[in-house]
Amino acid sequence: VQQADGNERLVESMGSVKAANKGLLEQIRSQQNDVAQLTQQCVSCEEQAEQLRRHHEMERERFRQDAQHQAAILREHWAERSCEVQNKLRAQLRSVELKA
Repeated sequence: VQQADGNERLVESMGSVKAANKGLLEQIRSQQNDVAQLTQQCVSCEEQAEQLRRHHEMERERFRQDAQHQAAILREHWAERSCEVQNKLRAQLRSVELKA
């Protein structure tokens, strides 16, 4: 009788352990799914960050090229304007020299 009671308690304990193990396995599966989702989100965020970095680099390069172009236009304009002013001043100087 004592042995039967001991066996019955042992079977009950094993049932409890089995149920606990089953719950733990479910938690592990759930956590594995969570880790997989978080990993995918991380990969997606890294890809998005890389796309933003490339876009920023392209915008920076476009801005640099535009600034160089604008600077070249201004240099050309001021070089032309400088020649015009020099020619005008030379003409005025000749006029003054001829009158003198």
